[in-house]
Amino acid sequence: MIQIQYFLVSLGLWIASLGGWTPPECPRAHLDVPADLAARIGDLAALQEVPGLSGEAKRHQVYARLIKDFPETPRKALALAIEVVLSGR
Repeated sequence: MIQIQYFLVSLGLWIASLGGWTPPECPRAHLDVPADLAARIGDLAALQEVPGLSGEAKRHQVYARLIKDFPETPRKALALAIEVVLSGR
């Protein structure tokens, strides 16, 4: 069943490309964490090795510090950068 669906979607896209249709570009900017921001997150995360604090409390401290260090960067981008750097560990 999946193979038939894949074939039909491929056929439809091929027919659409004959008519001049092109796949849409992704409007969202993909996250590329700058090296200085990634290093700062790593340093702050290493400094937060305080026993007795939960991971969420440590993440909040890193987030608060980054807001002070990078005030022009949107907060959503900082939070996502923290997740990307920490998931790469």
